[in-house]
Amino acid sequence: MQFWRNSLKSTKSIVLVTLCLSGCTCDNDRNRAKTEAKSRVGARVEANPTKLAASEKLNAQDLHKDRKKLDRIWRMSWREIKLRLSDHHVWQGRAQLRYGKINGQQLSLDEEAEIRFQQGTDSLDISVTNDGGFFQRIVYSNGRLFRKYQNGRYVTSNDLESKRLYHADQAFGLGTTGWDLIGRLMTLKPATNAQIAGRACSCYQLHKAAAPIAFDNSSLKGAIKDLKSWRIGLSLETIEGSLCVDSKTGVPLRVELNARATRALKEGQGELIIKVMSEFTSLNKAPAINAPEEFLNTLRRTRRDRPGTSFLRDKGIKVLERPDAGIKPSN
Repeated sequence: MQFWRNSLKSTKSIVLVTLCLSGCTCDNDRNRAKTEAKSRVGARVEANPTKLAASEKLNAQDLHKDRKKLDRIWRMSWREIKLRLSDHHVWQGRAQLRYGKINGQQLSLDEEAEIRFQQGTDSLDISVTNDGGFFQRIVYSNGRLFRKYQNGRYVTSNDLESKRLYHADQAFGLGTTGWDLIGRLMTLKPATNAQIAGRACSCYQLHKAAAPIAFDNSSLKGAIKDLKSWRIGLSLETIEGSLCVDSKTGVPLRVELNARATRALKEGQGELIIKVMSEFTSLNKAPAINAPEEFLNTLRRTRRDRPGTSFLRDKGIKVLERPDAGIKPSN
Protein backbone atom coordinates (compact mmCIF):
# COMPACT_ATOMS: atom_id res chain seq x y z
CA MET A 1 0.00 0.00 0.00
CA GLN A 2 2.82 2.34 0.93
CA PHE A 3 4.40 1.55 -2.41
CA TRP A 4 1.31 2.69 -4.32
CA ARG A 5 1.11 5.90 -2.25
CA ASN A 6 4.73 6.76 -3.03
CA SER A 7 4.19 5.95 -6.69
CA LEU A 8 1.14 8.21 -6.78
CA LYS A 9 3.06 11.06 -5.15
CA SER A 10 5.86 10.65 -7.68
CA THR A 11 3.37 10.68 -10.54
CA LYS A 12 1.76 13.88 -9.20
CA SER A 13 5.14 15.53 -8.90
CA ILE A 14 6.07 14.64 -12.44
CA VAL A 15 2.74 15.98 -13.73
CA LEU A 16 3.16 19.26 -11.80
CA VAL A 17 6.72 19.70 -13.02
CA THR A 18 5.61 18.97 -16.59
CA LEU A 19 2.76 21.52 -16.33
CA CYS A 20 5.10 24.15 -14.92
CA LEU A 21 7.65 23.54 -17.65
CA SER A 22 4.89 23.63 -20.23
CA GLY A 23 3.59 26.92 -18.81
CA CYS A 24 7.07 28.41 -18.80
CA THR A 25 7.62 27.30 -22.36
CA CYS A 26 4.35 28.91 -23.49
CA ASP A 27 5.16 32.15 -21.68
CA ASN A 28 8.62 32.21 -23.19
CA ASP A 29 7.24 31.60 -26.66
CA ARG A 30 4.64 34.33 -26.18
CA ASN A 31 7.20 36.82 -24.91
CA ARG A 32 9.56 35.95 -27.74
CA ALA A 33 6.78 36.46 -30.28
CA LYS A 34 5.94 39.87 -28.77
CA THR A 35 9.58 40.93 -28.86
CA GLU A 36 9.93 39.88 -32.48
CA ALA A 37 6.71 41.71 -33.41
CA LYS A 38 7.92 44.91 -31.72
CA SER A 39 11.21 44.61 -33.56
CA ARG A 40 9.44 44.24 -36.88
CA VAL A 41 7.20 47.24 -36.23
CA GLY A 42 10.17 49.31 -35.08
CA ALA A 43 12.11 48.33 -38.18
CA ARG A 44 9.27 49.48 -40.45
CA VAL A 45 9.12 52.85 -38.69
CA GLU A 46 12.87 53.35 -38.85
CA ALA A 47 12.88 52.41 -42.54
CA ASN A 48 10.57 55.33 -43.38
CA PRO A 49 12.56 57.38 -45.95
CA THR A 50 11.37 60.73 -44.59
CA LYS A 51 12.29 59.86 -41.02
CA LEU A 52 15.70 58.61 -42.10
CA ALA A 53 16.25 61.80 -44.13
CA ALA A 54 15.25 63.99 -41.15
CA SER A 55 17.75 62.20 -38.91
CA GLU A 56 20.65 63.13 -41.22
CA LYS A 57 22.89 65.85 -39.85
CA LEU A 58 23.00 68.81 -42.23
CA ASN A 59 25.59 71.49 -41.60
CA ALA A 60 24.43 74.89 -42.83
CA GLN A 61 28.03 76.04 -43.30
CA ASP A 62 29.98 76.10 -46.58
CA LEU A 63 27.02 75.46 -48.88
CA HIS A 64 28.79 77.64 -51.45
CA LYS A 65 31.40 74.88 -51.70
CA ASP A 66 29.12 71.83 -51.55
CA ARG A 67 26.74 71.70 -54.50
CA LYS A 68 25.27 68.32 -53.52
CA LYS A 69 24.32 69.52 -50.03
CA LEU A 70 22.93 72.76 -51.44
CA ASP A 71 20.65 70.80 -53.77
CA ARG A 72 19.62 68.55 -50.86
CA ILE A 73 18.59 71.51 -48.68
CA TRP A 74 16.91 73.57 -51.43
CA ARG A 75 14.68 70.61 -52.41
CA MET A 76 13.77 69.61 -48.83
CA SER A 77 10.12 68.54 -48.48
CA TRP A 78 7.73 69.92 -45.89
CA ARG A 79 7.34 66.47 -44.28
CA GLU A 80 11.04 66.37 -43.54
CA ILE A 81 11.03 69.99 -42.35
CA LYS A 82 8.16 69.20 -39.96
CA LEU A 83 10.28 66.49 -38.34
CA ARG A 84 13.42 68.63 -38.25
CA LEU A 85 11.74 71.68 -36.69
CA SER A 86 9.60 69.60 -34.32
CA ASP A 87 7.71 72.75 -33.37
CA HIS A 88 4.72 74.96 -34.23
CA HIS A 89 5.27 76.99 -37.38
CA VAL A 90 3.70 79.16 -40.06
CA TRP A 91 5.15 79.23 -43.56
CA GLN A 92 4.18 81.52 -46.44
CA GLY A 93 5.33 81.52 -50.03
CA ARG A 94 4.77 83.29 -53.32
CA ALA A 95 6.09 82.55 -56.80
CA GLN A 96 5.73 84.54 -60.00
CA LEU A 97 6.76 83.12 -63.37
CA ARG A 98 6.68 84.73 -66.78
CA TYR A 99 8.01 83.23 -69.98
CA GLY A 100 7.64 84.12 -73.61
CA LYS A 101 9.05 86.06 -76.51
CA ILE A 102 10.48 89.47 -75.77
CA ASN A 103 7.99 92.06 -77.02
CA GLY A 104 5.67 89.19 -77.91
CA GLN A 105 3.19 86.82 -76.31
CA GLN A 106 4.05 85.55 -72.84
CA LEU A 107 2.65 83.09 -70.30
CA SER A 108 2.54 84.03 -66.62
CA LEU A 109 1.58 82.50 -63.27
CA ASP A 110 1.28 84.13 -59.86
CA GLU A 111 0.70 81.69 -56.99
CA GLU A 112 0.55 82.03 -53.20
CA ALA A 113 0.50 79.38 -50.47
CA GLU A 114 0.42 79.17 -46.68
CA ILE A 115 0.96 76.31 -44.23
CA ARG A 116 0.05 76.55 -40.54
CA PHE A 117 0.99 73.66 -38.27
CA GLN A 118 0.48 72.78 -34.61
CA GLN A 119 3.03 70.45 -33.07
CA GLY A 120 1.51 67.85 -30.72
CA THR A 121 -2.06 68.04 -32.01
CA ASP A 122 -0.82 67.58 -35.60
CA SER A 123 -3.41 70.16 -36.71
CA LEU A 124 -2.75 71.56 -40.17
CA ASP A 125 -4.14 74.37 -42.32
CA ILE A 126 -3.06 74.65 -45.97
CA SER A 127 -4.24 77.16 -48.55
CA VAL A 128 -3.15 77.68 -52.17
CA THR A 129 -4.37 80.32 -54.65
CA ASN A 130 -3.25 81.57 -58.06
CA ASP A 131 -4.21 84.27 -60.51
CA GLY A 132 -5.84 81.68 -62.76
CA GLY A 133 -8.76 81.37 -60.34
CA PHE A 134 -7.55 78.23 -58.57
CA PHE A 135 -8.23 77.96 -54.83
CA GLN A 136 -7.66 75.07 -52.46
CA ARG A 137 -7.85 74.83 -48.69
CA ILE A 138 -7.10 71.77 -46.57
CA VAL A 139 -7.75 71.82 -42.81
CA TYR A 140 -6.98 68.94 -40.46
CA SER A 141 -8.35 69.49 -36.96
CA ASN A 142 -9.46 67.12 -34.17
CA GLY A 143 -8.87 64.09 -36.36
CA ARG A 144 -11.05 65.34 -39.25
CA LEU A 145 -10.02 66.49 -42.70
CA PHE A 146 -11.85 69.43 -44.32
CA ARG A 147 -11.31 70.13 -48.02
CA LYS A 148 -12.53 72.89 -50.28
CA TYR A 149 -11.76 73.63 -53.93
CA GLN A 150 -12.67 76.74 -55.92
CA ASN A 151 -16.25 77.82 -55.12
CA GLY A 152 -17.40 74.46 -53.81
CA ARG A 153 -18.41 73.59 -50.27
CA TYR A 154 -16.24 72.03 -47.61
CA VAL A 155 -16.18 68.23 -47.60
CA THR A 156 -15.16 66.41 -44.44
CA SER A 157 -13.72 62.93 -43.95
CA ASN A 158 -11.13 60.92 -42.04
CA ASP A 159 -7.56 61.05 -43.26
CA LEU A 160 -6.49 57.44 -42.86
CA GLU A 161 -3.90 57.71 -45.63
CA SER A 162 -2.45 61.03 -44.42
CA LYS A 163 -3.24 62.80 -47.69
CA ARG A 164 -2.88 66.11 -45.87
CA LEU A 165 0.90 65.56 -45.84
CA TYR A 166 0.88 65.19 -49.62
CA HIS A 167 -1.03 68.46 -50.00
CA ALA A 168 1.42 70.21 -47.66
CA ASP A 169 4.38 68.97 -49.68
CA GLN A 170 2.74 70.22 -52.88
CA ALA A 171 2.09 73.66 -51.38
CA PHE A 172 5.61 73.94 -49.96
CA GLY A 173 7.04 73.00 -53.35
CA LEU A 174 6.22 76.56 -54.43
CA GLY A 175 9.36 77.64 -52.55
CA THR A 176 11.60 75.55 -54.81
CA THR A 177 10.31 77.26 -57.95
CA GLY A 178 13.22 78.28 -60.14
CA TRP A 179 15.82 75.90 -58.77
CA ASP A 180 15.25 73.31 -61.51
CA LEU A 181 15.11 76.02 -64.15
CA ILE A 182 18.14 78.18 -63.33
CA GLY A 183 19.78 76.49 -60.34
CA ARG A 184 22.74 75.33 -62.45
CA LEU A 185 23.31 78.93 -63.58
CA MET A 186 23.66 80.40 -60.08
CA THR A 187 26.08 80.08 -57.19
CA LEU A 188 26.41 81.37 -53.61
CA LYS A 189 28.65 83.83 -51.88
CA PRO A 190 30.10 82.89 -48.46
CA ALA A 191 27.52 83.00 -45.64
CA THR A 192 26.83 85.72 -43.11
CA ASN A 193 25.12 85.18 -39.75
CA ALA A 194 21.51 86.30 -39.28
CA GLN A 195 18.40 85.76 -37.12
CA ILE A 196 15.09 84.59 -38.60
CA ALA A 197 12.05 83.93 -36.39
CA GLY A 198 14.37 83.80 -33.39
CA ARG A 199 16.74 81.21 -34.90
CA ALA A 200 20.40 81.58 -35.83
CA CYS A 201 20.90 81.19 -39.58
CA SER A 202 23.57 81.15 -42.24
CA CYS A 203 22.49 83.45 -45.08
CA TYR A 204 23.98 83.17 -48.57
CA GLN A 205 23.64 85.80 -51.28
CA LEU A 206 22.82 84.48 -54.76
CA HIS A 207 24.79 85.53 -57.82
CA LYS A 208 25.51 84.44 -61.37
CA ALA A 209 27.87 81.50 -61.73
CA ALA A 210 31.05 82.15 -63.70
CA ALA A 211 30.93 78.59 -65.06
CA PRO A 212 27.36 77.16 -65.13
CA ILE A 213 26.93 73.46 -64.44
CA ALA A 214 26.17 71.41 -67.54
CA PHE A 215 22.53 70.51 -68.06
CA ASP A 216 22.02 66.77 -67.53
CA ASN A 217 18.92 65.29 -69.12
CA SER A 218 20.22 61.71 -69.38
CA SER A 219 17.60 60.48 -66.91
CA LEU A 220 14.73 61.93 -68.97
CA LYS A 221 12.94 60.06 -71.73
CA GLY A 222 10.34 60.69 -74.41
CA ALA A 223 8.12 63.76 -74.25
CA ILE A 224 9.47 64.83 -70.86
CA LYS A 225 12.98 65.00 -72.30
CA ASP A 226 11.79 67.18 -75.18
CA LEU A 227 9.78 69.35 -72.81
CA LYS A 228 12.71 70.10 -70.50
CA SER A 229 15.50 70.29 -73.05
CA TRP A 230 14.74 73.98 -73.77
CA ARG A 231 16.49 74.77 -70.48
CA ILE A 232 19.85 73.95 -72.10
CA GLY A 233 19.73 77.22 -74.00
CA LEU A 234 18.97 79.44 -70.99
CA SER A 235 21.45 82.16 -70.13
CA LEU A 236 21.21 83.97 -66.79
CA GLU A 237 21.18 87.74 -67.21
CA THR A 238 20.51 89.04 -63.69
CA ILE A 239 19.87 87.54 -60.28
CA GLU A 240 19.25 88.88 -56.78
CA GLY A 241 18.24 87.16 -53.56
CA SER A 242 19.40 84.99 -50.70
CA LEU A 243 19.10 81.58 -49.07
CA CYS A 244 18.96 81.45 -45.25
CA VAL A 245 19.43 78.07 -43.56
CA ASP A 246 18.78 77.24 -39.90
CA SER A 247 22.19 76.57 -38.34
CA LYS A 248 20.78 73.90 -36.01
CA THR A 249 18.39 71.90 -38.21
CA GLY A 250 19.53 72.64 -41.78
CA VAL A 251 16.03 73.85 -42.71
CA PRO A 252 15.78 76.58 -45.40
CA LEU A 253 13.95 79.22 -43.35
CA ARG A 254 13.92 81.86 -46.08
CA VAL A 255 14.44 81.89 -49.85
CA GLU A 256 14.34 85.09 -51.90
CA LEU A 257 14.92 84.98 -55.64
CA ASN A 258 14.52 87.55 -58.38
CA ALA A 259 16.07 86.47 -61.67
CA ARG A 260 15.92 87.04 -65.42
CA ALA A 261 17.17 84.62 -68.05
CA THR A 262 17.04 84.63 -71.84
CA ARG A 263 17.11 82.02 -74.59
CA ALA A 264 17.70 82.25 -78.32
CA LEU A 265 14.68 81.42 -80.48
CA LYS A 266 14.37 80.86 -84.22
CA GLU A 267 13.07 84.39 -84.42
CA GLY A 268 14.07 86.77 -81.66
CA GLN A 269 14.72 85.92 -78.01
CA GLY A 270 12.78 84.23 -75.24
CA GLU A 271 12.64 85.70 -71.75
CA LEU A 272 12.16 83.95 -68.39
CA ILE A 273 11.45 85.99 -65.25
CA ILE A 274 11.23 84.32 -61.82
CA LYS A 275 10.34 85.88 -58.49
CA VAL A 276 10.13 83.70 -55.39
CA MET A 277 9.60 84.42 -51.70
CA SER A 278 9.51 81.49 -49.25
CA GLU A 279 9.64 82.21 -45.53
CA PHE A 280 8.78 80.79 -42.11
CA THR A 281 7.04 83.78 -40.56
CA SER A 282 6.44 82.20 -37.14
CA LEU A 283 8.12 79.52 -35.03
CA ASN A 284 7.43 78.20 -31.52
CA LYS A 285 3.96 79.82 -31.33
CA ALA A 286 0.93 77.59 -31.92
CA PRO A 287 -1.37 79.03 -34.63
CA ALA A 288 -5.12 78.73 -34.09
CA ILE A 289 -6.48 75.88 -36.24
CA ASN A 290 -10.13 74.83 -36.05
CA ALA A 291 -12.83 73.41 -38.27
CA PRO A 292 -13.66 76.07 -40.92
CA GLU A 293 -16.39 78.44 -39.75
CA GLU A 294 -17.98 78.21 -43.19
CA PHE A 295 -18.45 74.46 -42.70
CA LEU A 296 -19.83 74.89 -39.17
CA ASN A 297 -22.40 77.38 -40.43
CA THR A 298 -23.88 74.70 -42.70
CA LEU A 299 -24.65 72.59 -39.59
CA ARG A 300 -26.65 75.29 -37.85
CA ARG A 301 -30.38 75.87 -38.14
CA THR A 302 -31.88 79.31 -38.43
CA ARG A 303 -33.60 80.83 -35.44
CA ARG A 304 -37.39 80.53 -35.33
CA ASP A 305 -40.11 81.76 -32.99
CA ARG A 306 -41.07 79.57 -30.08
CA PRO A 307 -44.39 77.90 -30.88
CA GLY A 308 -47.40 78.94 -28.85
CA THR A 309 -46.02 82.30 -27.73
CA SER A 310 -47.17 84.62 -30.50
CA PHE A 311 -50.46 85.36 -28.72
CA LEU A 312 -48.49 86.47 -25.64
CA ARG A 313 -46.53 88.95 -27.72
CA ASP A 314 -49.79 90.20 -29.19
CA LYS A 315 -50.92 90.98 -25.64
CA GLY A 316 -47.69 92.87 -24.92
CA ILE A 317 -46.24 90.17 -22.68
CA LYS A 318 -42.44 89.79 -22.90
CA VAL A 319 -41.25 86.32 -23.97
CA LEU A 320 -37.63 85.18 -23.44
CA GLU A 321 -35.81 84.15 -26.59
CA ARG A 322 -34.59 80.57 -26.79
CA PRO A 323 -32.35 79.82 -29.79
CA ASP A 324 -32.35 76.50 -31.59
CA ALA A 325 -29.66 73.93 -30.90
CA GLY A 326 -26.30 74.92 -32.35
CA ILE A 327 -27.01 78.68 -32.25
CA LYS A 328 -25.44 80.81 -29.56
CA PRO A 329 -27.72 83.50 -28.06
CA SER A 330 -26.89 86.99 -29.31
CA ASN A 331 -25.78 89.54 -26.72
